[in-house]
Amino acid sequence: MMEESVKFLYGINTKQEKAWQHLYAEYYSPLCCYALKILKDREHAMDVVQGVIIRLWEANTYFEDMPSFRGYLYRAVYHNCLKVLRDRNIQEQCLARHGQEDGIGGDLGAVIEEEVIRKLRNVIARMPEKRREVILLCLEEKKVEEIGEILGISINTVKKHKKEAYQYIRKVLSPDIFILFYLLFKHRDWNCK
Repeated sequence: MMEESVKFLYGINTKQEKAWQHLYAEYYSPLCCYALKILKDREHAMDVVQGVIIRLWEANTYFEDMPSFRGYLYRAVYHNCLKVLRDRNIQEQCLARHGQEDGIGGDLGAVIEEEVIRKLRNVIARMPEKRREVILLCLEEKKVEEIGEILGISINTVKKHKKEAYQYIRKVLSPDIFILFYLLFKHRDWNCK
C-alpha cells in the first residue's frame, strides 16, 4: 500500500498520465461531494473540482506524502468554493451556517466523511459482484425483500451476501476507519429489514 502511494505521488509530481487517471478515479467524486456540501450546487461543485485539478496539472507543485497531497486537494476545493460563494455574495451566510470563523480549516467533518466514503468505495469495488450489489443496495437503505427482488435472489442469499460484505469491510478497513464508517452511517438500518 505504501509503495503504491509513493508511485502515485511520483506520477502526480512528474505529470504521468496514469497517475492523473488514478487521481480522477479516486478523488474526483469525493471532491465533488465535498464541494457540493459547501456550494449546494452540483454544476458549480464540478466546475470547482475541475478547476482545482487543472491548476494542479499546470502548477509545479511537489508533494512529499499523501496527507499533504490530500490536504492540498481539499483546501484548494474549499478555498475555491469560498470564491464562488463570495462571487454570489453569500460567503458570510455559508460560513456562519458551517460555524467556520476562519477560512483555514474548512469543514473537517465533511473531509473525514468523504475520505471514509472513498475508502469504502475502494473496498466495495473489490468484492465479488453479487456481494457488491447487495451491499450497495443496503447502503441505499433497501430492505432485504427489495434487494432479493431487484437481484432475483432469495432473502437468505441476500442476508448471506450482506453478512460477508460487512465481515470483509471490517477485515479490510483499519479499525479507526471502520469506526468512522459506523458512526457516519449509524442512522441507517444496517439490518436491511
